[in-house]
Amino acid sequence: MARPKSRRGGRVTPKGTRGRTSQRAVTGRHRPVPDDRTTRELAMLVADIEHCIDTHDDDDLIATETAVSCTIGMHLTSDWNPFGVRAPAVLAHAETIGSAAGGVIAAGMSVYGPSASRQRAQQVLDRLGADGASVPPWATSLGAAEAVGAVKLCDEWDEYAAVVVDFARPDGSVHEVCASLHPFGWGIAHDLAVTPAGQSAPRLQEAGLVAETIALDAAQELLARGLEHLDEAIADWWDNDLDLDADIDLRMLVGQRVEALPSAERTCEGDAIDDEDVAERLADVVGGFVDLPFPLGEHKEDLAGLVVAATMFSQACRDPDVLRWTPPRIETFIERFLPLWDADDDLSGYDPFAEFGEPGDGFEFSGERLATIDSAFPRWLRYVAERRGDGPETLEQNLAAAKASLRRLRVKITGSPIPLAAPRIQWA
Repeated sequence: MARPKSRRGGRVTPKGTRGRTSQRAVTGRHRPVPDDRTTRELAMLVADIEHCIDTHDDDDLIATETAVSCTIGMHLTSDWNPFGVRAPAVLAHAETIGSAAGGVIAAGMSVYGPSASRQRAQQVLDRLGADGASVPPWATSLGAAEAVGAVKLCDEWDEYAAVVVDFARPDGSVHEVCASLHPFGWGIAHDLAVTPAGQSAPRLQEAGLVAETIALDAAQELLARGLEHLDEAIADWWDNDLDLDADIDLRMLVGQRVEALPSAERTCEGDAIDDEDVAERLADVVGGFVDLPFPLGEHKEDLAGLVVAATMFSQACRDPDVLRWTPPRIETFIERFLPLWDADDDLSGYDPFAEFGEPGDGFEFSGERLATIDSAFPRWLRYVAERRGDGPETLEQNLAAAKASLRRLRVKITGSPIPLAAPRIQWA
């Protein structure tokens, strides 16, 4: 769904719709007069919902749910949409127009709207039905689905992963919700899909992921956390170039399905992550490495910068364990994160979806700095492997990945695969 970068006063409709300006007169009880922007937004919401009603296919409720939920999401204020209309104003307008569109808006809000407004939305829907509004029968089927199973698909290192949850409708049909979890972007949920059952797993298995059955509450935890990070990315989307259109279309529908999953019970206060504990552990890991003897020829300032970058990168991973390194993680760190990382900006400029580009000025790759990285990063891998207790096979895989990625980085920066003379070991 192509949209303008800013929706302030703009036009937004779900993919495949043709919005029409509603000419319906607004009557009813006295209500606060909305401002011009809110009036336009509500008119567009009604027009878009009317189009959903006109194009509804009785045989494709997934498409209908997608259109209705997307339309509501794009016109409703939320954590990721700062330019919508607040829920009370949406429901007041739905009740005022007293039409099929008003009923569908109320029905959609009772399912996809903020939890605090859903009971009120159901009341509006019931009142409109009692008053004779021709609400389509399918409106009451929105959101009617029960989770019946979940699988997690992941690579051999449990870095690249996706979650697929099957949902059964009252009519016996089954569909699935699928989301990939970005391994090096905070576990952000992306590539959202809602399709008939059985479509996602074969595609993901062809990509090398292996499926394992997981509990529904485990799926809920992974997806809920991923959607939180997606919301943060979408909130930034209005003013940047992130390609999240397809995920925005499905955000409300997938969110509703995830909310319907059982949540894992938290019985221990220790389950919460203490930021001070994390900072203390990171300081211990970094300090332990930097205090070790290092080869003559390495620059301690460059060494410290490398290790700080490694710890910052680990905090952007789905699994933020600073001691855990895998071949995919090493490749991403060396070839995508490190060349663009700026210590002054921390992670503010890091885009997990960006392709490998030209090295930036943040790390300022000189020949000496690159030589320090060539020498120090394998030592870092040996250090964290020892502290974590990794076996020799894991270490060898990581060292091989580092060698290959450092070679590609060197070619990217210097045009030559030949490194500078390796620093000589100086243990004194």
